[in-house]
Amino acid sequence: EGITALGVTKDDCILFVGTEDGMLFQFDIHLMEHGEVMGVTPEDPANFLDVVLVTRADMEEKTAAMSDLESKIGEIQVQSEYKLHLHDQDWNDKTKKMKEEMEAGRVAAEGRFEALRRRKEQQELEAVEAIQNMERAHMKAAEELESLYEKKLAIEAQRYRGLLHEK
Repeated sequence: EGITALGVTKDDCILFVGTEDGMLFQFDIHLMEHGEVMGVTPEDPANFLDVVLVTRADMEEKTAAMSDLESKIGEIQVQSEYKLHLHDQDWNDKTKKMKEEMEAGRVAAEGRFEALRRRKEQQELEAVEAIQNMERAHMKAAEELESLYEKKLAIEAQRYRGLLHEK
């Protein structure tokens, strides 16, 4: 049958031939010069070339297994990308929700701030008006008191004059 593999040792002294039916042949290689063998050295087992013969069925089986593994890797990559997409979408939704909540909180806080500012301004106006009313009432009371004292002084002065007249 046909030859499927050829191999030579590192020292180029032995040729290995593999055939389709699984047979292995070993040939010694010698250089010849003027009909004599040149440089024959003892064989060292460490110098042999490692050759593994594999049948075509084994290769097809390994190729099919590798193809299955590659398809599984592709499926896992698609699943991973889909999970990553879902994870990203979930985080985007959560982020959007948090932003909306924060915006609603900010708007509510601005509304409370504006209401408090108007209330403060109203209280300031009321306080200024109350102070002015108190000042007017105080001035009126002071004027009334002064008028009363002047009347009393006038009465006392008249009484004093009346007493001076009697004496």
